[in-house]
Amino acid sequence: MREVKILQNISEISRVAAEKFITIGGEAINQNGKFTVALAGGSTPKSLYQLKKSPEIMKKQSKNFLV
Repeated sequence: MREVKILQNISEISRVAAEKFITIGGEAINQNGKFTVALAGGSTPKSLYQLKKSPEIMKKQSKNFLV
């Protein structure tokens, strides 16, 4: 069953999206040994890409992606 979250602003949406992206990537690596993804360009996902560079997200990302 899907969960619906109502988020307050673009910063919160980006944070949740980045965390979900990292979780899904980590799970894929654990199950398949790799994680392949195609990301959109342009200004729509810009805040997500910027957030992925933040120290908090980088720590989570390296923990999940360095297998």
